[in-house]
Amino acid sequence: MKLKVACTLFRGGDSVPPHSRDTFTPEWADRLYRGLARNLTVPWEFWCLTDEPAGAFNEDVHVEPFAHGRRDLQSCILECFRLDGRVLFMGLDTIITGNMDDLARYDGPFAMIRDPNFPTRAASGVMSWRDRQDIWAAFLADDASHESHMFGYPADQGWLERFNQEWLCERFPRQLVSYKCHVKRDRTVLDDARLVYFHGMEKPHQISEPFVRECWW
Repeated sequence: MKLKVACTLFRGGDSVPPHSRDTFTPEWADRLYRGLARNLTVPWEFWCLTDEPAGAFNEDVHVEPFAHGRRDLQSCILECFRLDGRVLFMGLDTIITGNMDDLARYDGPFAMIRDPNFPTRAASGVMSWRDRQDIWAAFLADDASHESHMFGYPADQGWLERFNQEWLCERFPRQLVSYKCHVKRDRTVLDDARLVYFHGMEKPHQISEPFVRECWW
């Protein structure tokens, strides 16, 4: 079975954090797809959980409609756990900067990245798992959890860290870096980085650095 690289695209209005509100469009998924296509040699396919029609995308995107009625950050990201097989999740605000085969071949049960602002906590910007529909089922059963903490920590990552079994950033050191916490402080991290993820303020379309122009624009 091919690796499923998954992302979400939704328009949540006031339920979306201000720094992401009215930002993402199908073109962001197309850009992420093209970055992966340049940097993956293992068999893979691209899945987007979204309300958008398949015709909204220019690349080979498998469109999976949302099953849950709520359109907030937590619920929509957790819907990706409905997918079967090996899944590699990343946010649309991710830039692929190098060969992704190491990460694509990871075969553990479930792994997240550390929150770069609070390293003892988990973050959901990049995750990998195999057949974890139990996580989606647990979320649906936990009504009290997904009614609270819509923004900030804990949201999806706070709820998910109970399942985390490994840190991707330690399994693949220097390959998965934060723009805000790593690149802005030390541009040399781009020498080894395979992807740069953006969180909070400053998204790729607001930045004109050479690596953004080369790998995303």
